[in-house]
Amino acid sequence: MEITNLCWSPLHSDTLLSTSSDLSARIWKLEEEKVVRIYHASPSKFKNDDKKNLKFYGIFHPVDPDAIICNTPRGDFGSVSFKDDGKPKFHSFLSKPGDSASIYKHLYSVFPCNNNKSGEYMLYSHDQFKINIWNLKEEKLLGLLPFVQSPIYDLTVSPVNPNLLAISCGDGMIRIWNSTNELKLNLGVVYIHYKEKIHIAAWHPADENLLAFGTSEGRVGIADVFKKKVLFSFETYHHEAVYSVCWGPCPKFSSEDADSFQMQMWYVYSCSSGSAYINRPHPKSKAVNLDDLIEKPEEKIEKSLSEICWKPDYTCVALGSLKGFIDFFTDSFTFIARLLVQLKSVHCIRWHPEHTYASPNGSPFKSWIAAVGSGDDIQIFDATDILKVEQNEEKLISRPTKQLVGHIKNIDSLSWSQHMDGYLVSGSKDGTAQVWNVCTGSCIANYSSHRAAVYALQWSPTDHDTIFSGAMDGSVRIWKISEQITKFPPDKTVLRRRKNAKRVSLAAAKMQTKTVEENVELAPEIIDVKHNEKESVSSVSDTENKQVLQDGCDMKKQAFKTSRSLKIAKKPTFFPVHSKGARGNVEEDLLVCMRLADMRCNTSVEEKSGDSVRVDDKSTVEADEAISLGLFTDRRTALQMFDQQ
Repeated sequence: MEITNLCWSPLHSDTLLSTSSDLSARIWKLEEEKVVRIYHASPSKFKNDDKKNLKFYGIFHPVDPDAIICNTPRGDFGSVSFKDDGKPKFHSFLSKPGDSASIYKHLYSVFPCNNNKSGEYMLYSHDQFKINIWNLKEEKLLGLLPFVQSPIYDLTVSPVNPNLLAISCGDGMIRIWNSTNELKLNLGVVYIHYKEKIHIAAWHPADENLLAFGTSEGRVGIADVFKKKVLFSFETYHHEAVYSVCWGPCPKFSSEDADSFQMQMWYVYSCSSGSAYINRPHPKSKAVNLDDLIEKPEEKIEKSLSEICWKPDYTCVALGSLKGFIDFFTDSFTFIARLLVQLKSVHCIRWHPEHTYASPNGSPFKSWIAAVGSGDDIQIFDATDILKVEQNEEKLISRPTKQLVGHIKNIDSLSWSQHMDGYLVSGSKDGTAQVWNVCTGSCIANYSSHRAAVYALQWSPTDHDTIFSGAMDGSVRIWKISEQITKFPPDKTVLRRRKNAKRVSLAAAKMQTKTVEENVELAPEIIDVKHNEKESVSSVSDTENKQVLQDGCDMKKQAFKTSRSLKIAKKPTFFPVHSKGARGNVEEDLLVCMRLADMRCNTSVEEKSGDSVRVDDKSTVEADEAISLGLFTDRRTALQMFDQQ
């Protein structure tokens, strides 16, 4: 069977521990060349897929020489003692092993670490979801560090249970995090497909366990969070990746579905690049194209939809277009108004919350809508006038109410605060998240700890100072607004310098590897190695070895110089002499300007007086002045300058 881990004993130098995939741990004595003790973990009932991915790891106890630390197929984690001559006994570190079953089945490594401050040993173990930190003396779990090995595309909080956060990942999984208990880390995983990326997810407005999702392959479906499985996928597929999924009503279908399926009024709206479908929450039902239901007398928006966002009270829906406008419709898809956004296309639309903790009776900005697209600015529109019931006329709005400018790259995500009125957070491809006060248009704070584009943002529903952010670097970060020092994103020059420094370091690393390879090729020519049956002896002296190392260092220095000189290559110029002579200080430039003023003044006086073509002494140009004054005087001086060039 496959050997999963090897570990030397910290107290006996001739003792080795090996663990294998057949759920066995063996202790070897090297002097005797045999196994002295064996431990077989008791198997448990698991599926074939879990059996293939099951790993069994173990290490020696750093304090007790007659014990090892390992995991079991049942999901336990603890120690095995070999003190008694009988069968080894397993002692669990978990207070309730049944509650933590299947957490440590897929363990990847375990290693101890000595804490110098307290003198106690800390134990670190990690699986495919998190890193666990244990106090080995007290056998107590101190903390957990969850991680994701794929990009984060979306974060969404359940409207029924605000403690549940759905994380859409690029590894084909949706992770559900319960923020109430950070130590236990109630992290559920819904497996979709390993070849698909989960781009978007949306919670059901009324059912806590239902979650709609959209993938990179154009698939839309519904998953059950409590059962941790996909209930069904809809038969109608999108031709491209799905970037927008939401739940909403459809009065045109509610009367039909009440008799046939006897279901609720919620439907799944999905949008890809140009196409939008309405999916009935039934596995055998086909989706309906949204373009067939839109009632608009003038121009239709066929094959141009890019975003769907319902108002929190589900009385109005906003449809973003790839052509750079946003259309408002009623719940029965009757056209209301159009907003001409100053963008080439609309990528993200977010309505302000209907109620906030600061305004429980109704927010004064409940009709505000934020939109971003192919640009680095955020446009805020006030839709109060166009959403009035008495008004039935179509309107065309081309000027935003507010415009927020601060990011240096395109913006991908938005999230309004549920606590304060008019507070917004935005994530950009520049790797930062910006907090705004939309009322004043000012920047509150900037978070720049991500190493890639920020694609997902969610304001914490339980804390007004906490924000969740996910990025392409595969991390979900929890940060506080009050702890941020900077208010604005970094300048473009700073990002450019970081990029150039990274390129130079990569080029230097490549040149260094080439230098090592050249030294390896040159070494057999310099060093004469005598091969014997059991050992090989080198015939090169120490001075020759030092000379080889010195040559290698010189080649490395030369490689760094060449790589740097290639990066800072000068551009050719058409006026080399003029460019060298023009590099003067401010005083020299001032003298040149005064000289030109005198020449122009004397020339104008001569023209008015009607004298001959004779030029005064002050207006003549010397040979050494032709370089600096040739382009600003007469034709003869310019030709003289060209000759000198």
